[in-house]
Amino acid sequence: AISHAQALGSDAGGTSVASGASLSLTGGITVSGESITINGIGANSQGALRNASGDNTWAGEVLLGTDSGTSGTGNAARIGSQSGTLAISGVIRNGATGNVAIRNADSGGLVAFTGDNTYDGTTHIVVGALSVGSINSVATDAGLGTFHAPSSNLGAPTTTANGTIHFATSAGAGELIYTGNGETTDRVINMAGTSVNGGAILTQSGGGLLKFTSALTATGSGIKTLTLRGSTTGTGELAGAIVNGAGTTSVAKSGSGTWTLSGANTYTGSTSVTGGTLIVSGGINSSTSLSVGSGILRLGATDVISDTAAVTLTAGAVIETNNFSDQMGTLTLTGDATIDLGGTSILRFADSSGTTWSGLLSISGWSGLEEGAGTERLIFGSSDSALTADQLGRIFFTNPDGFDPGSYGAAILATGEVVPLIPEPSTAWLALASACGFFFRRRR
Repeated sequence: AISHAQALGSDAGGTSVASGASLSLTGGITVSGESITINGIGANSQGALRNASGDNTWAGEVLLGTDSGTSGTGNAARIGSQSGTLAISGVIRNGATGNVAIRNADSGGLVAFTGDNTYDGTTHIVVGALSVGSINSVATDAGLGTFHAPSSNLGAPTTTANGTIHFATSAGAGELIYTGNGETTDRVINMAGTSVNGGAILTQSGGGLLKFTSALTATGSGIKTLTLRGSTTGTGELAGAIVNGAGTTSVAKSGSGTWTLSGANTYTGSTSVTGGTLIVSGGINSSTSLSVGSGILRLGATDVISDTAAVTLTAGAVIETNNFSDQMGTLTLTGDATIDLGGTSILRFADSSGTTWSGLLSISGWSGLEEGAGTERLIFGSSDSALTADQLGRIFFTNPDGFDPGSYGAAILATGEVVPLIPEPSTAWLALASACGFFFRRRR
């Protein structure tokens, strides 16, 4: 390990790290002007160039040397961080190969590419996170909005195969953190892991819109989870299809920020929202279950959820119909949640009388008719037995249109439609109102 910026001596000849060896940085240093050639995966598979501790910067040129085995398995010239952040601000370019892999510690460590990199091979995020401010595209396509540049933080590949970003190998889920100002890219996300946790994490921590236009792939065996994270500033969008591989693929939206699924998705695993907002405009009609926690599921089109998808709402969950209509499977309630019927929406659930409910379900934005068949409707099954009396007692309409402001209980009609329950006035109140010449209005 080196802990001094000039520890490698003169930068005239450069430094070469042999296959199986590692050059480790520590002490919060910046190595400038030194060119380094890295070969293989490094000692203990932790990177030929790696961060041992602290936040360090390599500002010199990095040449990608020979792979160790097959680059498709993440054995490309490897860079890693066992602790702290390793920033590569120098240009990463082709050497004997153009393939690079990131392998951080299971418990932490971050690699950040910040230079105008020109390597044109594959990128593998084996374990841990890689941070970039620009991603680039394989081709320029005005229709898609993609642009191929001669360099980017993530290189300049010119073929779909080389432009594919491979996540994970045998264990864990690699993470790509985007810190730029938004771009549209045609690069393919491939979940190459061979374990249950071998998925991918996409984190939009920058500004603007980060949009992926290509269909995702899942070449690794086993179950996969695509996790979408972000910040409150930028948004993310997956316009390509999310698919199954050898095993099922699931999608999980966590953290803050907003992601949109606008592709023709065919994955059959679960869809979950535990933070931020997930907008579904392209369809998740094959996803078998949908759960929403302390986040928002927003419809972006009509009929984008599977008619049989079992829905679970936990504490803090919100479903926003956003002027669209949909039909879903049964509804399970495990905490206080909200359904916002803003716009002209019809939201249907299957008969849910056999599911467990706890907590309260608040219905906002309702402007239907108390006798049913209005422009905004909430329907369970096709009869008044689609909810139990206990379930019905847990539904409250908040400030329904046409009613005095407040909270109203719910009634279920013979068609299964749920409407606000108009409170009946007491006999004493009716007598008093009659004596005083008042006309009692139950609805505005």
